[in-house]
Amino acid sequence: MRILFAVVLLLASASAQADYPLAKSLADGVILPTYTELLARLKGLEGAARSLKAKPTPANLEAARTAWRAARIPYERAEGFAFGPIGDYDPLLDTWPIDREGLEALLKGSQPLSAADFAKLPSEVRGFHAVEYLLWGLKGQKKAAQLRPRELQYIELASADMVRQAKANLTAWQQGFYARFTRPSDLYKSEAAALDEIIGGLVGIIAEIADEKLGNPLQANDPLVAESPFSGNSLEDYRQDLEGARRYYLGGQPASQKAGIGGWIAAQDPGSHAAILRAFDIAKEALAAIPSPLSEALQTPKGQARIKTAQAALQNLRGLLESRAVGLVRQQQSPFDQLRSQLRAVSDEYIGEGEIGEALEAFDGVHTAMARLRPLLKSPQTWQDLEQALRKLEDLVRSGAPAAEVKAALEQLNQAISIAEQATR
Repeated sequence: MRILFAVVLLLASASAQADYPLAKSLADGVILPTYTELLARLKGLEGAARSLKAKPTPANLEAARTAWRAARIPYERAEGFAFGPIGDYDPLLDTWPIDREGLEALLKGSQPLSAADFAKLPSEVRGFHAVEYLLWGLKGQKKAAQLRPRELQYIELASADMVRQAKANLTAWQQGFYARFTRPSDLYKSEAAALDEIIGGLVGIIAEIADEKLGNPLQANDPLVAESPFSGNSLEDYRQDLEGARRYYLGGQPASQKAGIGGWIAAQDPGSHAAILRAFDIAKEALAAIPSPLSEALQTPKGQARIKTAQAALQNLRGLLESRAVGLVRQQQSPFDQLRSQLRAVSDEYIGEGEIGEALEAFDGVHTAMARLRPLLKSPQTWQDLEQALRKLEDLVRSGAPAAEVKAALEQLNQAISIAEQATR
């Protein structure tokens, strides 16, 4: 009860102070510690890669593999809060699938490879999965004696590059985005808007595990479709995704030390909170029941059945979060914040994921939120400005315009929303 009372006090005092207490608690207790751990573990991988290059022994190869797996843990746990600066760095850390043919061509080539050269390479030959491919090989059975000098150099360069990306992401959070997330800003006009970002991330990662991370390889019956296939780490990735979402929901580990969104939900609807916690437990048990590695589970009726059971458990968890948690959050939002939230969904799909179809579907929510605004606006010109900005954005998305143009149109529409909001005060 103590944490629930604390959360109530945090939210009740939000309007009386500059900071958004719940967003700040999550940033301090979950987000920044996870990104800090990611950087530390990637430095460990960089050191292991350096040792492997100096002495490509079986022991050093195994040490590099262990360091790679260790770095995956905080990275996967951070998938539920993949907003903000990480959008600029994630493609360079975790693009999947990789371009194996392009990577092999680079390795067989003779052009110089320096840190500066590496920074110019496309994301499809960088990051976790390029390193994974080189450490394990296509079938996961690579021997230390098979590592060529240029491969060893590439592993070291790729690991060092990941350290740079993780450091840049953490610095961007600490020196700019933290303030924009934890207090009134251009991105989050209210704490309710920040809460919507939080719960949206939770729903998104749960859906991704069920529909894409498990669903795609099951549908294709091909383990190479799954992320982290060379190392056989796919299922562990997904389990850490879920564990990260659970910690994010609860506010840290141990949960009793932090105020998470779960405590906020429990203060308003204890029954929903209890149901969500139980759904987390069921999903965790279902993922644990899938035989490892995923490549073997895909080949047997029993394994496929357990994958489908895990999908169902995750979809149930997603449904509870959408029907109960999202609704509670949206009740706290002004109509203007609701519109901004729907626009973030468009941005996430188009700019973040490159999904034109899903971005266009997200406009349904935008139009619904716009309709709620219409009665609040007294000036016909203000409404026309909003409609014009929205129409421009939708046309750009429908035509598949460059992300930079869509981003500029989003900014223009958000400015129009702010002007309209000011006019109603």
